[in-house]
Amino acid sequence: MIREVLGFHAEVDPTVGGNGASPVFALAGCTDFNDKDNRVCGVQETTIHVSVDSWIGSYASTQNQFAKEYPRLAAEDLGSMGYAGEESMYVSRAILQAAYSESGLALDFYKSYNTTHHDPKKYFDSIHGVDLSELAKCNETDMSNPSRMGDYARYSGDYDGVVNQTDGSFAAKCDANNRWWFAPACRHNSSACIPVFTAGTGWKVQAMMQWSTAYGIPAAIAVSGGWSLFVKHVQTFRALHYWWVPDSTFIDMLPEQLIFARHSANEWLAGDKKTGGLGSYVSKMVSNNLRSKAGRVREFLCSFLPGNVFDVSHFL
Repeated sequence: MIREVLGFHAEVDPTVGGNGASPVFALAGCTDFNDKDNRVCGVQETTIHVSVDSWIGSYASTQNQFAKEYPRLAAEDLGSMGYAGEESMYVSRAILQAAYSESGLALDFYKSYNTTHHDPKKYFDSIHGVDLSELAKCNETDMSNPSRMGDYARYSGDYDGVVNQTDGSFAAKCDANNRWWFAPACRHNSSACIPVFTAGTGWKVQAMMQWSTAYGIPAAIAVSGGWSLFVKHVQTFRALHYWWVPDSTFIDMLPEQLIFARHSANEWLAGDKKTGGLGSYVSKMVSNNLRSKAGRVREFLCSFLPGNVFDVSHFL
């Protein structure tokens, strides 16, 4: 609509954002906005001006910190997309039904995974059936993000699950192949671990690590080595997995979100993610200079909500 109705030249940038914080850096002109170690910000004017469906709700602290450091480059939030998103750990309906029918075990509830009282592993596959070449290396994901892993170590107290780096920061302590991270409940025996898959840079990985440690879940967490492999892993293996809604990728599996302890906003803000997540704010974001470069586009985006019917000629 921006191109065909409003008459502006518009292109979709071919670089996919690595996580929900990507719009913060991409819209500010950071040339390597997916590089967590050196995003190269503040050296050139932005070439990306619009980001819709921005899952910024979980990255408010990142957005606020960037605005303090680069107040003239910080992206502008134009408001909600008209819906909230949810992201968490999910389990398929088939696994849920099998466990409940056989033993009355409710695998959509976090306490059902505590091996002191239950044996949830028998309803899941072994991690040893997964091709290691299809998994990302831990040090190439958020398992090596010093901020997230520092928070994990600090709030979980699981210093055996991390490695202290030479600069004093922490990274996840993965297996010898640098692919799987084992929770304390099965760290002594990987065959007893339930596979847990996530994607991207390791979406929600810190929270999943904290949930596993805090509630005794025998989890082995890995990041699939690409989107198609993530879909393959979730559809092929009886496993737990990251997912978000609204999204239809796994809709035929009828997955259910695991229910954790009630969300604590204060704890999450501090970096402690052992409680359940909360519906994420999904916004429309634009570059700081869009108002001066293409005011009509900005005005159009302010009013745009999916499903709404309105007269676009108002913006011409």
